[in-house]
Amino acid sequence: MVTLSGLGTPEKPHPLQTAYVEEQVTQCGYCINGWIMTAAAFLRDNKKPTDAQIKQALQGIKCRCGTHMNIFRAVKRAASMMG
Repeated sequence: MVTLSGLGTPEKPHPLQTAYVEEQVTQCGYCINGWIMTAAAFLRDNKKPTDAQIKQALQGIKCRCGTHMNIFRAVKRAASMMG
């Protein structure tokens, strides 16, 4: 099992980690692990997801800061970096 700390390194971050920084997603950081790890598992099995598939995969996770659109853009960006 991979955790967030094993997903990438500072020298070679996972595309999701890079995309989260580029999209300026993180605010409080409370929910970030759940979002990134759920998205990583989803993207592992879905190399070229549609917008609807991304939304469905992430629909059960909530962000109290309201950065849902930034998160969606980051996952979409990571998918393009990976595929």
